[in-house]
Amino acid sequence: MIFDAEAMVKLLANQATVTGRGEGMTSSELAEKMGFGQDKVRKLLKRAVIDGKCRATRKTVRTIAGTNTVVTSYVLAEGA
Repeated sequence: MIFDAEAMVKLLANQATVTGRGEGMTSSELAEKMGFGQDKVRKLLKRAVIDGKCRATRKTVRTIAGTNTVVTSYVLAEGA
């Protein structure tokens, strides 16, 4: 489980570097990139937030219907 959390933190760091924006990734995006289920990723995110490795924020995404909605996303915590 520790390795999985480290891989998730690396994905968040890479996403911030590649996009140049601090929008972070949703739990669904992380699950897809990591190849894990939603439940496992949510448990990893909960542990990472408690450990201070990442924090929750909000970002706007476009839905299938073409509307914008605000969802929870996760970014690296300052100093992590």
